[in-house]
Formats: sequence, structure tokens, C-alpha cells
Amino acid sequence: MRTWHEGTTLITTQYLSSLNAWNNKPRYHYTAERKAWEAVLAGTVFLWGRAKGKRILTVRRLVKNRNGLIKDRDNLVGSLKPIKDILTRMGVFVDDSDEFLTFSIEQAVSKNPRVELTVENEGGSA
Repeated sequence: MRTWHEGTTLITTQYLSSLNAWNNKPRYHYTAERKAWEAVLAGTVFLWGRAKGKRILTVRRLVKNRNGLIKDRDNLVGSLKPIKDILTRMGVFVDDSDEFLTFSIEQAVSKNPRVELTVENEGGSA
């Protein structure tokens, strides 16, 4: 796994699993997913700063082929739970409720599979 940033966008080859990968399974499935993302997101408070108000999380999930796309929108949105939890615990978000966080996620096929995350203050800038 590789992780780097370009400007205020964090880019990683860490796989972003569907909600189905750990939902309704023993807790260790979610814990393993969260721990993997904790390693990726460590130190991102220095990239995005601490939250002072509402923030916007933008996620692009790029996969190698169409079979890797998460077809169920609920599972795609649910896949962000560990990321939102970790960033909230780190202070990048005040809270992961709608009052303090707006998010979007899109996915596409790419020869260079990766996940791109950007955090901005509502109204622009990280």
C-alpha cells in the first residue's frame, strides 16, 4: 500500500471496501477495516487542520475494472464510516453528523486504482 498527497488531496492505494465487507459480521471485521484506515489517515490533521466548523469530505474511489465498482449506493456511502470515524476522532471533523459534515463519494474505472480524499471547510480551503 502506498499513500501520498498532492496539495490537499490524500491519495492511497488502500482498498475502500463495500459496507458488506464488515456489516452484520463479528466486530473484528469492522475493527480490521478501521485499523487499516487509521494507518493511512495518521497525521492528516497536519494536512487538513482541526475543524472549526462544517467541513466537506470528497472521496473518489478508482478501481481497476467494472467488477470492482460498488453497485449499491447504500454500501458505497456506508464504506466511508471508518474514515469519518477516524477523522472525527483526530479532530479533522467536529462531528460526523450532517450538522458538521457534508460528504460526497464517486467511483470510476482507472488503470491506476486508488482512493483520493479531500477535506475542505465549507465555503472552500482546507
